[in-house]
Amino acid sequence: MNIKTRLFVCAILIALLTGCGGSATHVAKKFWGAVNDGKLEKAKKYATKETAESLTINNSAGNAEVDVDFGEATVEGERTIIETHMETRMGDFSQTVDMKTILVMEDGKWRVDVMSTMMSMFGDEMQEMMKGMTDAMGQTMENMGNAMMQEMQRGFAQFGALGNPRIRPEPKMLTGTRDYRIKFGYMKKRSDGAHYVYKETTKIPMRTGRFRWGYTIEAKGDPFTTYSIDYSPDGPMSGDGYPRRNSQGDQGWESHTTTVTGGYFARAYRSDPGDEPGERKIEIYVEDKLAKTIEFQIGKR
Repeated sequence: MNIKTRLFVCAILIALLTGCGGSATHVAKKFWGAVNDGKLEKAKKYATKETAESLTINNSAGNAEVDVDFGEATVEGERTIIETHMETRMGDFSQTVDMKTILVMEDGKWRVDVMSTMMSMFGDEMQEMMKGMTDAMGQTMENMGNAMMQEMQRGFAQFGALGNPRIRPEPKMLTGTRDYRIKFGYMKKRSDGAHYVYKETTKIPMRTGRFRWGYTIEAKGDPFTTYSIDYSPDGPMSGDGYPRRNSQGDQGWESHTTTVTGGYFARAYRSDPGDEPGERKIEIYVEDKLAKTIEFQIGKR
């Protein structure tokens, strides 16, 4: 390669990596800095137009300390991919996330593709799977993929600006005349597929496989919202837990908020091999107020 060719290639690479709106790494730093500071509108300026509106930030992350480090930046087609490592600390709690900040050129400027960036936390295999399913099934799978990403981003927002656990104030107890009946214990499935409690108990055996345990809420009247916070030493007891601390600093795992329209709600858990026996606690919330606290034992002492 002669000197003129080398200079030409260098010029092309510089153009790809900088664009008119600053380098891709510079834009990535500005984006994550705004997210970390809770400045939603500023963060949106560094995101693509298509994905900016889906970005949400939880500004109640408390006094968490967050370090964001950027690694190698590579160009793949029309994208710049930057290796990104985040470490969040709040008291005794710490969380590390390895992901990729993915930027695309938009109107001559590098902008963060929020959805692709969030998806990178789940690995290349999942991205390829979604792409293959979209190619095979067309628009339907694309819509499903977008819905999945919106749920992931809502979870990202619940999790905190960069994975920060939120300090939850002392909850108010549920009051009023409406009848909410809550049962906890062993569970089975009804003929319609919904779980029900067939034996109320706070002593749960360490049994894996099909065995389920959990709680149900029965109520009459208008629709209501509910979620739970599980206190477990070895992580969330179900698949959708997000870290939370109460006012005493206890670590819990909050589920998604569910709107119940049929007057009946069931939440089923299972024990998996390797789970530790011991004392557990579940706080059940209805209309964002504490309805019941269940303390129970898994396995033998």
